[in-house]
Amino acid sequence: ESELAAARAHVLPGTHLVMLPFHLASRAALGSFDPRLCTLLFYALVIGLVARLPASREGRLAAAAVAAFNPLVYWHQIFGANDLVFVAMILGAVLLARKPRPIGSGLLLGLACATKQLAWPFAPFLLAALSGARSFRELLGVACWRRLLPPALAAAGVFLLVVVVAWFKADYPSWIY
Repeated sequence: ESELAAARAHVLPGTHLVMLPFHLASRAALGSFDPRLCTLLFYALVIGLVARLPASREGRLAAAAVAAFNPLVYWHQIFGANDLVFVAMILGAVLLARKPRPIGSGLLLGLACATKQLAWPFAPFLLAALSGARSFRELLGVACWRRLLPPALAAAGVFLLVVVVAWFKADYPSWIY
């Protein structure tokens, strides 16, 4: 059990939540689970999402090629790291922010932050973009905070729900010792 606890201690509970349907389906269909199969789906999703960011056809093709063939991207996939999972969520949050669907963007941002700590540095920038502020001065305005509050609460709510519920259900406090 200590090996399992040590393995789980390095992974935020959002990863387990996202992988659970794939784990259950794979165990039922194949009798085993390899997280690389799941992250391979997220790899394809990252390529598709990043290709939607640029406006031009050439830009979309270049973005997809960079995501698909960059060794810094596929290297994570080979070893089954879950970085592509949170990257897909961040890209999805950015695309939802552009729609504009700020609450959906906040929900996905919260799940990304509950999945991988590397998502945390992106959160303030995406939330600032969702506020609609064009300057630091405008960011301090009441109107800006009114626009920022719903997606920020959505992100915080999902993060807290996933992390806190998992913390107590899975006995995370015991992992500290």
